[in-house]
Amino acid sequence: TISGLSKDTVENYSRSVAQISLHFNKSPLELTDKELRDYLYYLKNSHFGSSVFKFAIYSLRKLFSLNGKKKLKTILPSIPQQQRLPVVLSHSECKRIINAPLKLRDRFMIAFLYSSGLRINELSNLKIEDLDTDRLQIRVVEGKGKKDRYVPLSKLIAKKFPKYLETCNPKIFLFNSTNGKKFSHTGIQRIVRMAKIKSGILKKVSTHTFRHTYATHLLESGVDLLTIKNILGHASISTTLVYLHVAQFEVQKFVSPLDLLYKI
Repeated sequence: TISGLSKDTVENYSRSVAQISLHFNKSPLELTDKELRDYLYYLKNSHFGSSVFKFAIYSLRKLFSLNGKKKLKTILPSIPQQQRLPVVLSHSECKRIINAPLKLRDRFMIAFLYSSGLRINELSNLKIEDLDTDRLQIRVVEGKGKKDRYVPLSKLIAKKFPKYLETCNPKIFLFNSTNGKKFSHTGIQRIVRMAKIKSGILKKVSTHTFRHTYATHLLESGVDLLTIKNILGHASISTTLVYLHVAQFEVQKFVSPLDLLYKI
C-alpha cells in the first residue's frame, strides 16, 4: 500500500499469498526451493488459468522483496508478455447485447460500458455526481495508476439518464446493488455474461471487451490515437497501438484475390 499499489492489486496479491499458505499450511516465507518450484508447476498444469499463475508470481515476488528473501525471489520465473489481439464486437453485436437484458439497469450499464470505454473498477466506483450531462463529460476518479481523467459522455446516455435515475433510483454510486452499495465486479461481470448468452453471440465477451470495442470503433470513425490514449487512460501510446491491428478502414480493407476473380 505504501508503494502505491491499487486496492485491487493489494487484494489480489493477498488472496494469492493466502492460497499458497493454505496449500502448504505454512507461510510462503518458509518454503524451500523445491516446494516453491513444485507449487508453480502445480499451478502451471492446473485448470485455474494463467491469471492465477501470474498473480502467484507477482505476489511472491513482492512478498520476498519486502522480507529480504532474495534467494527465493531469484528462482521465480519471468512472465512473458502475450501479444494477443483483443476480441472486438461489431456495431450490430453491440446492439444485440445492449438490448438483451430485461432490466433497464442492466441495459443502461452495458450501454454505459460501451459508450465510455471504462475499466470494470472505474465503472464500479463511478458516482452519480461524476456525470456532467451539460458538458457531456464523465469524471473518472483514481483510475489505473490512481490518475484522474475526463471521458466524453454519450449524448444518448445523457438523454436517458433522467429516466434511469427515476426508475432505478441509485443513491450515491451510479450502479447500486440491492444492499445500496456499489456494484461488485462479480455482479457487473454476471450481467454482461447473461446478456451475451441471451444475445446468442458466440464470441468471448467480458466487460473489457466493450473497452476494446469502444477504442476500435473510435479509431475506425477517425479519432486519432493520441486522443484515444488519453480517453482510455493508457500510460503509454504503445498500449493503444494494438487497435491499429484490429480496426478496419475503408481504404485499407482486405479484399481476397478470389473475390476479385469472381467479382463478388
